[in-house]
Parts: sequence; C-alpha cells; structure tokens
Amino acid sequence: MQRKRGDFLKVKRSSSMLTRFAAMFILFGFLLVVMFGFVAYGNEMNTYTDLQLELTKKTGEYLKTIIDRDGQDFKKYTEYFETHHDTMHVPMDYDDYNVALDNFNKAFAKEYPGKVFEVDVSVDELSDELKELYYVYDHEYWGLTFEDARKSYGFVYIYFLQMHPETEMVTYMIDIERIPRENDPDYMYLGDTILNPYTKFPIEWDVFNSGKPADEFQIWDNAYGHNYAYYTPVVVDGKILGVIGVEVQIDTINQTILINTLKMSFSVFIVMLVAVAGLLYLVNKQHLKKILALAGSVRTFSESKDPAVADEIEKSVNDGTELSYLAEQIAAMIRELDGHVKKLVETAKELAVSQMREAAASELAIKDSLTGIRNKRAYDNMCQDINFEIEGGFKDFGIVMIDLNFLKRINDTYGHDKGNISIIKLCNTICHTFQHSPVFRIGGDEFVVVLQGEDYRNGEKLTEEFMEEIRKLSEDEKLQNWERISAATGIAMFDGTVDKTVENTFKRADEKMYENKRKMKATRA
Repeated sequence: MQRKRGDFLKVKRSSSMLTRFAAMFILFGFLLVVMFGFVAYGNEMNTYTDLQLELTKKTGEYLKTIIDRDGQDFKKYTEYFETHHDTMHVPMDYDDYNVALDNFNKAFAKEYPGKVFEVDVSVDELSDELKELYYVYDHEYWGLTFEDARKSYGFVYIYFLQMHPETEMVTYMIDIERIPRENDPDYMYLGDTILNPYTKFPIEWDVFNSGKPADEFQIWDNAYGHNYAYYTPVVVDGKILGVIGVEVQIDTINQTILINTLKMSFSVFIVMLVAVAGLLYLVNKQHLKKILALAGSVRTFSESKDPAVADEIEKSVNDGTELSYLAEQIAAMIRELDGHVKKLVETAKELAVSQMREAAASELAIKDSLTGIRNKRAYDNMCQDINFEIEGGFKDFGIVMIDLNFLKRINDTYGHDKGNISIIKLCNTICHTFQHSPVFRIGGDEFVVVLQGEDYRNGEKLTEEFMEEIRKLSEDEKLQNWERISAATGIAMFDGTVDKTVENTFKRADEKMYENKRKMKATRA
C-alpha cells in the first residue's frame, strides 16, 4: 500500500518533534544528574568529615580525662621526660606495662624494704635508678593507652607533643611509632623533636597558646597526601603541658566516596535515559482526544483512589493501537499504586515497631555499661533541659561532685577488674545515699549527683552522711583493699546571683571537690 504525502509529512514532523524532545530530556537529565552528583558528594564528605571531627574530639577528651585523673604524676612525668629522655631505656618490644611496673616494685622493695611507695617514699625522693624504672613504666603505660585508643577507633596516629614556642619546635613525648635507637636497637629512640612553624601549623599553636581546643582540623600536606589532625590541650594546675594530637585519614575515604558517587550518578543517568526513551515512544503515538479521556480517568482515580477505574480505562481504549498499550500501562500502574499504598500501610506499622526498638536502643545509649546508671551523654542532655528551665525561673537544684581516690593505684596493684569493683562500690554507696536524685558517671572515677526535691533540701546533710559512710568503708578491715574505698566530694547549690547555667554550679562543686581532695592529701601527709 502506497503511503500518502500527508502521512509522510506527519511522520516527519513527529520524528522532528521526537528528536527535539529527546535532546531536551537528555540534556535536562544530564544536568540533573551532574547536580545530584555534586550535592551527594558534598553531603557525604561533609557528613564524614563532621563525624571524624567529633570522633577525634571525643578521643582527645577521653585521653585528657585519663591524664587529668593522674594530674601531678603526669606533670612530673613530662618534666622528667624533658630532661632525661636520652637516658631512659624503654624496650622496643614492650606490650604490657605491668612488666615495667613489676621491675620497679622489685627494685623499690630492695632499696626501701618495708616501705610503701607514695606513702612512705614519694617519687621525688627516689634514687636516679628507681626514678628511671618508674618513668619507664609511666612511658609504657601511656604509650599503650594511646595505642589502644588508636586501634579502637581506627585512627592513623595519636601522640602527645611537648611544645617549645620560643623555637617553634615540638617534641613527641608519647609516640605510638616506635623508632629504635641508632646505637642500641633494643631500646626506643625517645624525644624526637621537629620544627612545626606557626605559618604551617597555626591551629596546633593556637590550641597550645590558648589552652582551649579548636573545633576544626589542622590540615597539611606531606608525602602521603592531606593530613587531618585534631588537637586537645592538656593543662594541670593552670600550666599547659602540651597537646594531644589525633590524626585521621580522610583522603582515602574521599576517593571512595567520589567513585561511589560517580557510579550512582551513572546508574541514575542510565535509568533516566531508559525512562525518557519509553516516555518519548508513548508520546509519539498518542492522540489528543483519547489522551484527555485518559487524563480524566486518571483524575478520577486520583480523587477517588478507587482501583476499579483501571478496568474502565482498559475498556474505554481498546483499539489495538499504541494508545491502547498506554491505557493498559496506566491501568496496571493504578493497580500497582493501590498495592503500594497497602504496602505503605504495612510499612508504616513496621516503622512504628522499629521506632520503638530504636527508643529502647537510645535508652541503652545513655546508660553506663559498668554501673548501670546514666552516663556522660545523659548528664549533658539533663544539663540542657535544666538550662532551659533556668531561663523560666527554675532554681531549686544543686550539684554534688564525687571523685574516687587511688583508682590508678588499685588498677596497677590489683588489676582493672578490682578497680571496677571499687567504682561499683562507690556507685552503690552514692545511689543509696541520694535516693531521690539522678546519679551520673561522667568519667572513669567521677560521679555527679543532680540534687532535686527532698535531696536538694537536705543536700548538705546527705553529703555528710555519704562521707561518713565512705569513712566507715575505708576503715573496715573486714573488706578487701579495693573495697575499702576513699572519695572526695564537693557540693554547690544553684545561686542565681552568681550562676547562669548548670555549668557554673558544676564548676563550683568541682572546685570544692578538689579542695576536699587536697585537704585529704594534706591529712594523710
């Protein structure tokens, strides 16, 4: 059958319009995919970098908390290291600091028979040989502590720097990288000192000079690419001893995120091309009047949500043309949408169950795994709530700070399992005394009680009862040494004339607790 010229023109015009539609959709799809790729890549990188910044910050704070717990002992260790690192003999292959501790204890018992270290003899009174043994143990303890933190969170590098601002030099005091001595390879080379100019490491020096951490990475280039480091200052008795450095590797993840984004963008583009091709095919075969009829049927379904409209569409367009196929697809789509709606209802029910499980998991996240009471995260959340109430006039609360004494000595002498028993013993005593107030474990050996209600009105009395109970425990010879616990306390009530936030009250309680600790040390001396 010979085709008429009018039919040829219609086909040509349709083909031309189809080509234009195809070019327009492909260009639009390409631009959309490119924009999607940039946004997805940027979001993924920002999210990952923010997570890494928060993780490095928490790790630095964790190590700082351990250092703060040792306080003066760590300060003396830094002073000794600065002048004696060339003569300290730290083995290259140490993997347990208890060996060094045992060597020190044996040497101490031999030189001071019948005496107790830090009770009868202070570290300053030790001979040079004993001092070296003690600080070798100290160095191994901190080296393994930093290494455990690095392995636990997958960081590239963790270290402690002594800073020399007059020369812009830094000394790696605690360094998880072990370098053998040139003339004695069985022992570590200590005190590696390098130039870190302010122009290249401004954040590092600003953290040291201000004594305050910066909420950003120090980034610099070396042979391995971009280095990202977060610094936490360490201050003891108002003197900054140095900074903790935590380094992460972001460039490798950067490449992975880029490759995944490109793959995802390419897949989206292919899917879009397939969808556009199908759409153009259907558009090329449509008839306006029947399209309007189909549109009316679709509108009816959108208003009534009745899947029976699908049957009406299939019956209304049944001429064997491409439009009939379109009608069938629309009918099938309506049935699928109806099925999806039913699935969405089921999914919503499953989501509600998941949310309940998530709520249970969130409850676990604010509990301390050792003691079962609430942890630092729960305390921070409560502080936010109280600060909000303070703005509305709330003022009836107080803070009690409690710090377990001699935890490090218990851990070193009897083991960490006995140290955990001491912590739990203290926790149970606190909870028994302050029965009407929430108790939090905010550090390894630090607890906070937020006095409320009856406990708030009897805060001073309860604190005295608590200290009396601690005194009885410490003098009870029937108990094991690690059960005869000792603790320091400090209490402060919120005072609107001097306090603006919970943190102000906490600081005053913390200062009183440390004053109590100093008095206890003076009494023992």
